[in-house]
Amino acid sequence: MRAGLVLIALLGCGSSQKPPPPPPTAPPPGDAPPATTNTPPPAAGEPTAQQICRRILDLKDQRCEMFTNASFDEAGCMKELEASASDPMLKMFTGCVMQTSCEEVKNCILAAAQNPPQQQTLRECNDKTSMAAVGIPKAEWDKRNGASATKFSQVKSSKETPVEMCGIPAENDWLETLTCDDGSKPFTSAEDVRAGNVGPGGRCGSIVDQYVVKCPGGKIYPIFIDAYVCPKP
Repeated sequence: MRAGLVLIALLGCGSSQKPPPPPPTAPPPGDAPPATTNTPPPAAGEPTAQQICRRILDLKDQRCEMFTNASFDEAGCMKELEASASDPMLKMFTGCVMQTSCEEVKNCILAAAQNPPQQQTLRECNDKTSMAAVGIPKAEWDKRNGASATKFSQVKSSKETPVEMCGIPAENDWLETLTCDDGSKPFTSAEDVRAGNVGPGGRCGSIVDQYVVKCPGGKIYPIFIDAYVCPKP
């Protein structure tokens, strides 16, 4: 689910997904949305993990477009929130999801997804006071792990040595360009194969996302990605 919950519901509970199509002007007859649940309002200051997760499930019950396919329950959501505590996008996501209406939540998340880490101030790898993306020299960026891969079988990654990408949109777009060895594409959206995040990893301790891709012939490729490494201008 990351930024990533839609940024963590789309992302895993990790995502930025592409803008959803506009909703119909009215629901089909006999298919009215269910009544909304009573979600606790945000507390003064930061909302609790329980309030955030109840709000997410409330949005799902309202059939808010970005949350309709969320497969987690409250416990799973809270576990993902805990694992994503260091994710730079989490605070932004929290602010979005606690907006009053589905439309406000959607617009806020889409605006956040269009502001990838490269537009922010980059940090040095040893700077632990910031949650910004790490900046590395362009020459090093061009040779980063996974940069030349065109097939899933060519991606060699782990939590310790993930593929490095600059932003979640770039992460998803890259995954969607890869193919199985027979040339087939086993999914439409990268979020369909996102397993979640595995906590801090990579060269600088950013949150690492895990995807599990299944190709024909029973071939399975676990792929680990750090979406918070960017080339320096």
